[in-house]
This record gives sequence, C-alpha cells and structure tokens, in this order.
Amino acid sequence: MKTKILLSLFLGTALMLNAETTIDAKARSTIKNQITSSQIGYRDTLLFYTFADQKAVLVVNIGNQNDAFPMTARLQVFAKETDAEGLAKWINNQHSCGLFPEVPEPTATHPIAAAALALVSKKMAEVIITENSPVPGTFNRYDVEFKIENVPAFGDIKIKDFTDTATVFLQAAQ
Repeated sequence: MKTKILLSLFLGTALMLNAETTIDAKARSTIKNQITSSQIGYRDTLLFYTFADQKAVLVVNIGNQNDAFPMTARLQVFAKETDAEGLAKWINNQHSCGLFPEVPEPTATHPIAAAALALVSKKMAEVIITENSPVPGTFNRYDVEFKIENVPAFGDIKIKDFTDTATVFLQAAQ
C-alpha cells in the first residue's frame, strides 16, 4: 500500500512539473481587440488576444504597406498579480498616446517564429475614399485570413493552433 501511495505522489508531482498551460485564441474567454487606424489614419493592423487567466497577451501585427500583408507576432507574459484591467490599459498604451501612466509591463516577451505565421487568403472587400483625414486618399479594405500553428511552447505556455480573420487597409496606388 505504501508503494502505491508513494508512486501516486511521485507521478502526480511529475505531472504537475510538466503541466502545460495552453492558450486558445478562439476560446470564449479570450478577448480580441483589433486596431486598424490611429490619429493620423490607417495603420498596420494590430490584433491583441488577451488571456486574462494566464496573464498573457498575444500581439499580431499585419503590415499594410503591400498586399503581401507581412505578419509578426509575440506573446507578452505578465506577472501573476496582473489583473484584466491592467492588461487592458497596457493594450491601450500600445496603440494610443499612452493615456495610462501606471500600467503593468510584461515580465517576458516571446517572439513567434515567422515559420509559424501564414497568410491563408486575402479578399478586397471595399474601396474607401478619405478626403477629410490627415492622410487623404483611396484605401482598399481587405479581409485577411491568417493562421498561427506549430508554435513551440514557451516554458509552460503553449499556443493552440488557430485560424482567424482581420481587416487591413491598404492605400491604393496613385
């Protein structure tokens, strides 16, 4: 009986040491924010996937300089005491004029390898003419589908493979 108890304790401890936290961008609890413009007009599209329970934010950047829509991504991990409000304020400061002076800072930043990012499809959805904006011109609104897959674990955090869509505004050739 003692052997079974000791074996159970050993296996349980080993499983806890190898425990992996999987974050799922498509889970209902994940908050997704998409940013396509700034005070001076359209910009690269930024996607922020917030995993409040895991104290992490996945940041995806889709470039709007050409229709190849180059992508980068990184996982930002915050201290255990960081709350959802702190994460939201940090996200706001990443794309605005830094309204919040006291925000948590990531304790770790994990770049996602380019090989894990792929453009699945792009479709021009609308032509927009901006006349009364800081950057007047003609812009094509694209619906872009992308996927992130086969990302190696960062310590005990694993990103579940997913496919998602985003809006990207590309200035039309003059």
